[in-house]
Amino acid sequence: MVFEKLKKALTGEEKEKKEVKIEEISIDEARDRAENKKGQFVQDVEKGVEDTLRKISNLQNKIENLNKNLSDAESGEEVHPNLYKSANQAKSLFVKKVDKAIGKINVPSEPDWNELIDFNRSLQNEINLLKNADVSHGQQVSALFGDQISRFRRLVERLSTLSAELNTTLRKTKIDINDLNEFLNNLTERDDLLEEKERLKEKLEGLRDKKEEIEEEYEKKEDSLESLKRSERFDELERIKKKRKRLGQEKERVRKEIDSTISDITRPLRKMDKMIERDDHMVGKQVLEALEAYLDDPVQAVLSEKENLPKFKKMLQELKDLLEGKMKLSERERRKRLEEVQDILENKNITQLRKRYFEIEDEREELKNKIESSSLLEKKENIENSLYHKKSELNSVEDKIEYIEEELSNLEKQVENKEEKIQESAKSLFSAELKD
Repeated sequence: MVFEKLKKALTGEEKEKKEVKIEEISIDEARDRAENKKGQFVQDVEKGVEDTLRKISNLQNKIENLNKNLSDAESGEEVHPNLYKSANQAKSLFVKKVDKAIGKINVPSEPDWNELIDFNRSLQNEINLLKNADVSHGQQVSALFGDQISRFRRLVERLSTLSAELNTTLRKTKIDINDLNEFLNNLTERDDLLEEKERLKEKLEGLRDKKEEIEEEYEKKEDSLESLKRSERFDELERIKKKRKRLGQEKERVRKEIDSTISDITRPLRKMDKMIERDDHMVGKQVLEALEAYLDDPVQAVLSEKENLPKFKKMLQELKDLLEGKMKLSERERRKRLEEVQDILENKNITQLRKRYFEIEDEREELKNKIESSSLLEKKENIENSLYHKKSELNSVEDKIEYIEEELSNLEKQVENKEEKIQESAKSLFSAELKD
């Protein structure tokens, strides 16, 4: 066991882990640190790339000078005329392309972050153009000017290496800055969420107060309605309404009884009508009018006649005469119909029913006037309308409360998620934990 521990100690397997100290900082402190760190990153890069930019500028000058010399160069070797011609043509194109590419490399004199980003992108493009010039014409040019092309390639390779270093530095810094920007954006979004949360809380509190106010008003109106319904005057009004309703039912029974009584003699009346149509029997104008009316709507006919029903009686007397004489009926039916007609004529039950109908009408009209003249019904209707509108208003407020409560619940989850991200970023970026 001792040897095992010694072995681990010698091999470094038991290195003590350094505990990272987590400090507590406020949101505002974290925001300031992020801004300062961003500025420091940019400042470090702007200062750190000065040497690289100087080297790039030197390489640019060397390539320019080399390209100028190559442009003026003449080969001293004796070569085939065709080779000489093609090499010189390729050299001309090569020099032109290199001159164009190298001339677009504008090294910043005082490095600025945004300028560096643009320069880095431009430098990569121009290096690609230099390499393309070599790929397109370098082989042909090297047939006469091999040393210059070899040197050009070395210079471009060194320039490409410096560009890669610059790109790596800027890319890493940009990632670090993006992390800080994301952290700052999360802080801003959290602030916006908290502000919206407070706004909704305030609105919710107002709606709850409004709900309580409406409920109190609703309760008062309900009490007012109940008090009205318990009053003696209202009880009397309710009794009048019930009585009017009963009279209406009785009125309907009277109509049905009139209809039922006359319907018993409808068949012989129709027979009499047909006998008149066939000229088998002659009657006066009054009987004809009565016959048409009572066969069409007996109840309305009774109600439309004068009080003693002269047309109705005249028609019944005419029917009685026919039943006793030439109307073709079985003896049994003849006796039955005669009895029914005789009963109506003698007992005057239709007249009495008609009288009762109009008595009911008058009484109902009187009760209606009493009801309509009472202010209680109008007051009751006003309270009930007010209760209806208050209930509708209450439902609307409750719907709004429910909606805002859901919105608040969602906001709280968003704030919670956002704060988790912020805490993770704070720990990663500053080895800190945010406090409220």
